[in-house]
Amino acid sequence: MGFNKDRFLALNIEILKFMLNEAFQKRKHVKWDFLYREFSEYSKEEIDFSIRYLKDKGYLIDFEITAKGVDEVLKWI
Repeated sequence: MGFNKDRFLALNIEILKFMLNEAFQKRKHVKWDFLYREFSEYSKEEIDFSIRYLKDKGYLIDFEITAKGVDEVLKWI
């Protein structure tokens, strides 16, 4: 499967929205396996790449959303 910008953007937004919801719910159970199940319509490689990208951008630290990540997701919702 080749690169699809719209799919990549959609996954990033969905991950950030999910992480924001997790922060509001004060849940701490987000790990790789959980993300693979939650976003099962995406491949493991797509999820791995998006998580690395979001961490590199400073939107996530480990599996928690940062203030910068909150600001970014609020642009899209």
